[in-house]
This record gives sequence, structure tokens and C-alpha cells, in this order.
Amino acid sequence: MKKAIGCTGKGLGVLAFAVLCLICIVPFVLLPLMGSYSTEELMQKLPFSFGNHFFENTRTLLKSNFLRVYLNSVLVTVGSIVLSVSISVLAAYSIAKFQYRGAKLFNTLIVVTMMVPGQISTIGYIMEMRAMGMTNSLWPLIFTWMAHPFTCFFLIQFMKNSVPTEVIESGRIDGASEPRILFSLVLPFIRPGVATTVIMLFLWSWNNYTLPMLMINDNEMFTIPLYVANLISEFRFDIGGRMAALTWAVFPVIILFAVFSKSFIAGISAGSVKG
Repeated sequence: MKKAIGCTGKGLGVLAFAVLCLICIVPFVLLPLMGSYSTEELMQKLPFSFGNHFFENTRTLLKSNFLRVYLNSVLVTVGSIVLSVSISVLAAYSIAKFQYRGAKLFNTLIVVTMMVPGQISTIGYIMEMRAMGMTNSLWPLIFTWMAHPFTCFFLIQFMKNSVPTEVIESGRIDGASEPRILFSLVLPFIRPGVATTVIMLFLWSWNNYTLPMLMINDNEMFTIPLYVANLISEFRFDIGGRMAALTWAVFPVIILFAVFSKSFIAGISAGSVKG
């Protein structure tokens, strides 16, 4: 009886997992399917097979500044990841592994900053960027991630739980400098955590819409979310074109998860378990 109940429970669990997977996968399947039809065809039915208009929709995008927009998003995302990860690793190493007056205060300030909604600081940030003459440029979209509190907090916790203090002390005994200890001894331990922050920063920066909408008016400086939102006014209500643009926009995200999914899961697990 207990064995039958256990098998039934396991079967229900597998069924629930399959349903959740289906719900998550269907939107990614529908994007290229809808991008391969014209707007008129999409208004008549929901497609369940590939149509003949994907390359036509892509050519329509290429006639505009889609390649420039795509490059803008790549530059913003790569710049955001490099700056944010570099500063977060240095801050985490300082707070997690050094004993000095003010370390706990800095950690508390990071936690408090995480509790403040981003919309509250957006107005001040926009005024600051305008005072510095950086409107209609990509720099404000990069600088906003430069000192992100969550990546700092995540790497602090990850470094506390994953990097043995003995390893750092042995490096100091051998006469290694602090930069050498950080890059040669500490980074191998926190590689899954760094990979996790890279994936999260990629998603946040790549899909960021609010700040570009407020900072950028020049079409040449648009990022992909702004470009897709403005396809309505630029190419009438072109549903097929928007779906094709979203397909190309989601493609790097899928590749990133396919390559770094194991590191992402390992980073989340290691960063949440002490010991």
C-alpha cells in the first residue's frame, strides 16, 4: 500500500514537473514560429509550424538600425558585467576576508541599499547623468550597474562560505601580494559565484527598459527593448517583425544558459549553504 502511494506521489511529481517545463518552453517555441509569419497571417491564427516570412521579417529589421541597436545592447551588457563583477569581487574580498574598522558598516550599508527600491534612486541618477552631460549615450546604462548592491552582497556571502581563510593566510605566509592571492587563490573558489552574477547581470542589463527609455531619445542609441517597443510606430503594428526581433534578442540568453547553467546552479547552491 505504501509502495503504491509512493509511486503515485512520484508520478504526480513528474507530471507537475512536466507541466511546468511545458509552460516555460512554449513561449520560447512560439517566438520563432510567430516571427516566421506576416502580421496578417498572425491575426488569423496562432501558428504551430514554421511559416515563410522569417527571413523577410529579418530583412525588414535590417533595413532599419537593428544591427546598431544589437551592438548597443552588447556593448552595454558587456561593459556592465565587467565593471560590476570587478568592483563586486574587490568589495566582497575586502569585507569578507579583512578585519578592519568599518567593514561591518559597509556590509550594513550594502544590505540597506538593497532594501531601497530602484525607482527611488532613478530620479537622482538621471539628474546626475544630465548634469554630467551623458544623456543620449550608453554610459549611464553601464554605470548604473557599476556598484550593484545585490552582486556585492551575493559575492560577500559566497566568499565567506566558500573560501577557506587558511588558503589566504598560506598565501600571505609565502609572500604573495594581495592581488596575487585574490586572482590566483580566491578566484578559483568563487568561480561558480562569479558565473552566477554574470548570468544575472546579463539578464538585468540586456532586458533593461526603464532607464534607457528615460535617458535616450536618439534612435541610434536605442537598446533592444526600446527598439522592439518602438517597432509599432516605425513599421506600423508589425507583429511578425516584433516577434522576429524578440527571437534574435532571446537567442543570446538561451546560449548563455545552455553554456553556464551548471555553474549557475552550483553558484546558487554554494552561496546559499553555509559550510
